[in-house]
Amino acid sequence: MAESMELRLNLKSQSLKRDVNGHIYWQVIMTPKSFRASETAIVICDMWDKHWSRGASERVDEMAPRMNEVIDCARRNGVQIIHAPSETMDSYAEAPARKRMLEIAHVPPPAPLAHDDPPLPIDDSDGGSDTGEKPWYKAWSKQHPAIEIDQEKDWISDDGLEIYSLMQQMGVKNLIIMGVHT
Repeated sequence: MAESMELRLNLKSQSLKRDVNGHIYWQVIMTPKSFRASETAIVICDMWDKHWSRGASERVDEMAPRMNEVIDCARRNGVQIIHAPSETMDSYAEAPARKRMLEIAHVPPPAPLAHDDPPLPIDDSDGGSDTGEKPWYKAWSKQHPAIEIDQEKDWISDDGLEIYSLMQQMGVKNLIIMGVHT
């Protein structure tokens, strides 16, 4: 068996802190980590072709080409790529990457962990719109076209059990989540 490529990443997290005056702020923490590519997957989550919010659509348009470069590099180095554009599986019914995912035998997931969700670093009460649109509607039908899907190597699913089962069967120990709306 060939030796797996090592991925070296700087992981960024945020921790809610108080300064000396009692003001709350997000402290950025950078942690260098190494992972085996063969034990790593990227899930591209909700990078839709269109969003009801103009600002959200503009962000995706800006991010998608650069994300595609990262995804392509990861794929070439042995990382599993999972495309997860929620609520769009009908658009992929005939796609080989979707059909392969449907063939994966389900693996029972562990019991959910008891934990509280941390606070979001943003106010999302506007439904994700920073450009003032009010009416929410499902504008998306598929993933953004700037993010390429390799039908021979990649996977397509918006179902947690399917993705978990794939990860278990492929020996994935490290998960990278990429996206803008999730």
